[in-house]
Amino acid sequence: MNYWSENAENVMSKLGTSLRGLSSRQAAERLAKYGPNEIIGAEKNKLVRMFLEGFKGPLMLILFAAALISFAIGHRVDAYVISVIIALNGSISFIQQYKTDRAIEALKRMSAPMAYVIRDGVQKSIASRDIVLGDIIVLSEGSLVPAGARIIHEDDLHVDESMLTGESKPVDKCAQKIGKTELTCEKANMVLMGTLVTRGTAKAVVVATGMGTEMGKISELMRGTKKEETPLQQRMKVLGKKIGLIVIFVMTIMFMVGLIRKIELVEMLLTSISLAVSAIPEALPAIVTLSLTLGIQRMVRKKSLVKKLPIVETLGSATVICSDKTGTITENRMSVEKVYAGGKLVEITQRLNSDHLKALKIGMLCNDSVVTPNG
Repeated sequence: MNYWSENAENVMSKLGTSLRGLSSRQAAERLAKYGPNEIIGAEKNKLVRMFLEGFKGPLMLILFAAALISFAIGHRVDAYVISVIIALNGSISFIQQYKTDRAIEALKRMSAPMAYVIRDGVQKSIASRDIVLGDIIVLSEGSLVPAGARIIHEDDLHVDESMLTGESKPVDKCAQKIGKTELTCEKANMVLMGTLVTRGTAKAVVVATGMGTEMGKISELMRGTKKEETPLQQRMKVLGKKIGLIVIFVMTIMFMVGLIRKIELVEMLLTSISLAVSAIPEALPAIVTLSLTLGIQRMVRKKSLVKKLPIVETLGSATVICSDKTGTITENRMSVEKVYAGGKLVEITQRLNSDHLKALKIGMLCNDSVVTPNG
């Protein structure tokens, strides 16, 4: 539906809401029907897929083949040892990946953005994921837009949409309906999920949540992109192929020599296979995995999280990480730590004199923050 080409009153009517917002019951029903307002990043059967990824690659396939062949020719001790190495390698990779994912999920929950909405005629602060279609959201300077919304009323509203449109300057917004257009940058009466209010205030009615927003559409496209391998994965794949070719070449030579010397066929076949198995570096995958795990643990001690094991090798080559936007590698939140007034600078946690309290009172009155019972 082209919400930008209709009056705000018509949009609210079609969404079954008003300036008093939704009732708590309506919001709960819509949340149950449409789901939370969040970008879906997790894949189905993620744990199973994560576990199986630890057994991918040419080297692991060679080890699987070596274990089966060793068992088939009666070298059961070798087969058991190789199987243990395979299981150890896959398990270490899975455990490390699982722990990292849980830590990242915990960080996401801790930094979950909050938003101001009007429900039951009262302005409330709620988690952005609980916003539903028809909610009336309240925006002010510094607000992160929690969902796609049609502006109802605005006062000198400017929004930074650079993350979606590439426009470096804040965009001036309006509440009037506009003509037909399909260009995101021309929808001046719409605010988009993930954009930042740089100036002014506004009220807007939510018309899109989660994967229905522009951010959700981008996320859907990204999920379909092909994942590139790290330099370490590429080198390991090449090494695995070379080892496989060398093993096959050695087996073939030994087998041909045996036939020329008229050695019994079965005996020569077993000898060639045994030689091939002994030439395979069974411990190499486990050593690589353990080395990467130790690298991740060192980074954790420095308060850094790495999502994928092979990325550690790439990060190990980096000496400087540059970031061009505030909030990219921070929480993007500001808080007062020191107060300067009456010629004296003090920590906010220290005892404040009348000058400091007056400065804080002025700061409180000269902004549009709202204090609510639930924070």
